[in-house]
Amino acid sequence: MINILKKREYPQKINKAVIAAIIFLFSITYYLSSPGFCKLNAYPPSDYCFRYSIEINNLTGSVQSHIPVLLPSVDMDYWHDQDYIDEFGWSIYPFQSTLVTEYNVMLQDLYSTASNQWYVMPSLTTGSNQLNVLLGANDIQRNQGIYFYTNDYVQIPNHNDFNQLDFNIKVELEDPLVTALSPTSTETILEKYDEFSNQGFKLEYIDSGSVAIARGYVNGWSIDTNPFIPSGNDVIEFSYNNTSNTLNISINNVSSPTVSGAFLTTNTQDLYFGTSYDGSSYSNQLNRKYLRVIDMEFGGDLVAYYGFNPKDITQSSAVNPNYSGVVEDISNNPASNTNNGTYFFDRDQTNISVLASNIVPSSASGTTIFTSETVDVLGRWYGSGNPSNLATTNQNFIGLSFLTPDPNLKLPSSVWYALWLSAFGVVIAISIFWLTNSIPVSLFAASIPLVLGSVQGLLNTWFMVIWFLLFMGIYSTYQWYERS
Repeated sequence: MINILKKREYPQKINKAVIAAIIFLFSITYYLSSPGFCKLNAYPPSDYCFRYSIEINNLTGSVQSHIPVLLPSVDMDYWHDQDYIDEFGWSIYPFQSTLVTEYNVMLQDLYSTASNQWYVMPSLTTGSNQLNVLLGANDIQRNQGIYFYTNDYVQIPNHNDFNQLDFNIKVELEDPLVTALSPTSTETILEKYDEFSNQGFKLEYIDSGSVAIARGYVNGWSIDTNPFIPSGNDVIEFSYNNTSNTLNISINNVSSPTVSGAFLTTNTQDLYFGTSYDGSSYSNQLNRKYLRVIDMEFGGDLVAYYGFNPKDITQSSAVNPNYSGVVEDISNNPASNTNNGTYFFDRDQTNISVLASNIVPSSASGTTIFTSETVDVLGRWYGSGNPSNLATTNQNFIGLSFLTPDPNLKLPSSVWYALWLSAFGVVIAISIFWLTNSIPVSLFAASIPLVLGSVQGLLNTWFMVIWFLLFMGIYSTYQWYERS
């Protein structure tokens, strides 16, 4: 090779094919190992930018219906920074066998490095369940809400804001179980009610399965909506007018006949969502229902608004099966009072385990990209305890068992992989040079092991940027020396 690097009277022409090939190879490498070229503002599901999967193992011994499953300690602050999710955490799309049916996921602690996600599975069969998730289409948004399961509830301390004699309450509720129930169940949406004196107000959900009724109370008076078939986010509006002593209620803007002669007596009870409380026990709890929005006007003022967005819900305590935290009032009401609530979840996760994959770019959102039976040799689809962290291994990558560093080596894995893959590249470069007597072609060949390592997630993308800059620098120096 000594005779190769020398001044020439007639320098060799720049190999445009090699330069074009190396630029193309770098582009492909960067695309496969980072989400940089993804379309961040997508419209149809096929334009989602990222994907990951969740494997949920149900070892309870029975099929579970609409059970919330916890994926803890997710770095959603990083997710937001990387445009995986929008500022409200709405652009996340879980599904299972088809893109037609979206599953619910309740996010919280949006900007935390240890956030929590609750996935609600309509049917969690015994054994392994695969859930697929698409991310990064920030124009596809939906409300998150808060999910009530068996013994869950929210408590807001008593405040004079809720003790006015006129009110208008609007609730968006979703009932996913539209099947016949026997017997009919009475569940409390919200209440600030003294169960012994029958004073205060409350709103109930009379669930017959295929048909439901919302019922509002003021002291001993009540009013019902027309029977309705639950169909997504149903809007219930319940109001009391102290001047005319009238009760009004509507479902999806269809009003019921007014109830006259009612009067309201205020009390010192706390405000509850999802349960009735008589001072010693809880009853009529809202079960397997979503509350998307609760809008509360009292005395003509907006005194509380609960959007239940992921950034407005923060977990403060978690000891299985009990989880609790804060639900923020985002009304900015004119009295400058913050009527924040505290949620209490009773959701036993015993015998349920969750394993999430790494987040990777998704060029298409079809379910075939999640086919777990497909052997992954050149892809970067492998498991990780936290979707935001790069996994350390791909079990299907050829030769990875040979490359894996000894745990006692005390050397960062990325450095180890860089050394080995660079060594392979040097061997390949020497072989190719003997065959072609071309430095650019041999350098191009030396890139192949590093490209595979980057695609596998063994090397960071910045390492490949440095390598290709080095390649271009060596080739440029070679060309300059010949012409100097």
